[in-house]
Amino acid sequence: MDPCDGTLEPMKKTLSALFLASIALVCASTAAAQAGPGTEPPVIGALLPLTGRQAAPGNRALDGILAGLDLFDGNRALAVLRIEDYEGRPEEAARAVERLAAEPGVMAIIGPPEADAARAAAEAAQAAQIPLLVLGPVDLPGVPREFVFSELRSDRREAVALASYAVKDLGLSRLAIFHPSHAYGTSMAGAFREEALRLGAKVRRVQAYRTDQTDFSAEIRKLAAFRNPRPPTKKRGVEAAKPAPAPALDFDALYIPDAFSRLQMILPQLSFHDVRGVQLLGTSLWYSPEGIRREADFFEGAILTAPFFAESDKPAVRDFADTIFGATGREPDYREALAFDTARMLGETLRDRAVRDRRSLLVRLKQIESFEGVTGRVSVSKTGEMRRRPFILKVEGKSIVDITPAY
Repeated sequence: MDPCDGTLEPMKKTLSALFLASIALVCASTAAAQAGPGTEPPVIGALLPLTGRQAAPGNRALDGILAGLDLFDGNRALAVLRIEDYEGRPEEAARAVERLAAEPGVMAIIGPPEADAARAAAEAAQAAQIPLLVLGPVDLPGVPREFVFSELRSDRREAVALASYAVKDLGLSRLAIFHPSHAYGTSMAGAFREEALRLGAKVRRVQAYRTDQTDFSAEIRKLAAFRNPRPPTKKRGVEAAKPAPAPALDFDALYIPDAFSRLQMILPQLSFHDVRGVQLLGTSLWYSPEGIRREADFFEGAILTAPFFAESDKPAVRDFADTIFGATGREPDYREALAFDTARMLGETLRDRAVRDRRSLLVRLKQIESFEGVTGRVSVSKTGEMRRRPFILKVEGKSIVDITPAY
């Protein structure tokens, strides 16, 4: 049986990632041989934790890379893959970079997904002058990073994108922020506020709350700062029975960068204190399809961000999800999607005739302004930051739908 003729497809669900990678490598080599001399696909290194404590996310990333390079279909593979398992050890990641860089045919390396290993690998890649596309953000204070490509931190990117959508697309100009006092909440609140102000909106109020509290009454009253709070009624009879008008709010939208479990406590209390009729805005931490179905009344109309949305109707996302499900028997997550886009972007760039060596590849990668991926539109800065526009999602009834603008 030829493993590259498609007959192996039903067996892939039962194969380990490492064995599957070996088969994919054989298929890529077979495709190169079929293409004839002088048309061999380029070689890419994959630096992942395939064993050890981080093996699960590492193998998911590998599945994404295999799909991104069309290695699940060896007859049209974009590249040959050299896989290095650094076992979750940063020092081994650095040594693996050195080994891959020593192979003249290896044009670039994808990985690692872990922060500590990424720093070690980035320093080694910079020293060896081989492009390294890290599967996540990496901080390299005081270290040159000419050959290092990494993700812009997704939390601030989400906050900026949502503020932009709220002001520019929804026309909201009076905003408020209700956030937990931990680092994530403070950072997201700051990024959202900064972008909203930059676009000309007014941020009426920023109210923090403790991370351990369950009663938010005092903070909600400060947040609302009602201009016409209900006075004690002195009416009698029929007049006394009439409901008092709801107090007026001085903001049209409320941004809450907190986890779904906390929203389950916060949203009912907002409603109880008459903070209603405002546009709710949230982060990817809100994304809980099952939870939203249970609490649909409180989340109706809410808008949130997500770095990846597997249920999107976009053809590229559907094709990607079908590929991963067909090969592994499960739905893809963000780690696979990020690895897929990184591999696909690199593979397509390597097909550019202007790319002849590592240096020309480096230059071409930094010229990417708009790559349409399954994680959104990707651009690469001159400093190697890969910036992705997150998905914008909306709760409609008991469903979550993709409303990401096409521009």
